Amino acid sequence: MPPSNRLVFALLTGFALPAQAAGTLDAAGRIEFSMSGGSCSAVLIAPNIVATAAHCTPKPQELDNVSFRSGASTETFPALRAVKHPLYDGESPRVEWQYRFDMGAIEV
Repeated sequence: MPPSNRLVFALLTGFALPAQAAGTLDAAGRIEFSMSGGSCSAVLIAPNIVATAAHCTPKPQELDNVSFRSGASTETFPALRAVKHPLYDGESPRVEWQYRFDMGAIEV
């Protein structure tokens, strides 16, 4: 399955397909934004896929400034690709479209 389809599959089903492990990490961590200094909670759902909120999922042009930090680790893993739930719309006047589908996945 192509990497972009793996991300969508993980996002929509909550189940990640097996990937090559790079080592052992704490599953809970955070997405860090180097330009703003902000962060969002995130969790590893596969060795290289992080689930987070769609409103924390970077745009393609922002990927260079985003990384995942696992637990209390000092090591960070750069974001490679990101997808938002296809029904997420943070600008929608319908609140359920803003929050019900506020899910994203990031490949690290």
